[in-house]
Amino acid sequence: MVQNEFLSQLKDQLKELPEADRQDILYDYEEHFRLGLEEGKTEEEIAVSLGQPKAIAKEVRAEFRVKEAKSKPSFESVLKAFLSTVSLGFFNLIFILGPFFAVVGVLLSIYAISIGLLLSPIAVLFGWEQLGSSANWLMGLFSIVTLLSAGVLLGVASIVLTRWFVKVLIKYLQFNVNIIKGR
Repeated sequence: MVQNEFLSQLKDQLKELPEADRQDILYDYEEHFRLGLEEGKTEEEIAVSLGQPKAIAKEVRAEFRVKEAKSKPSFESVLKAFLSTVSLGFFNLIFILGPFFAVVGVLLSIYAISIGLLLSPIAVLFGWEQLGSSANWLMGLFSIVTLLSAGVLLGVASIVLTRWFVKVLIKYLQFNVNIIKGR
């Protein structure tokens, strides 16, 4: 593989990245070729020593996605970083993907329970006429306050757990990219 073919393939694989980042990366690999040629190597030898453009692009995309998730931790950016990093290795695919989706499922369940608790006082309000005596009325009021309080507490807990999970996940993804790159 010659320099132009290598750089063309790398450019195609990096088309998801912003133009400035893509140009920086391509410039770095052009420099690798320039320095290698100055040392007397052939373009084919340099290309072989650099590796496959597809594998290089996977690593670069994963590193870019992790940095993006670190700077702007949204659900979409963290998911993209996770999927980019998982695609780097078989270990991730087998041992990390399952637990990731399990934790996401648990978090979604906690959110659903919280919303259910926050909405359940509506049922008590619809049955308000049937409460009758003041003791039952007081019990209904106590139920409403209890359900709303539990819903708010569980909602806050789920937000805290989600933030913690995202921080841990981003640290793991960064660690994983560093291992793949040999750092």
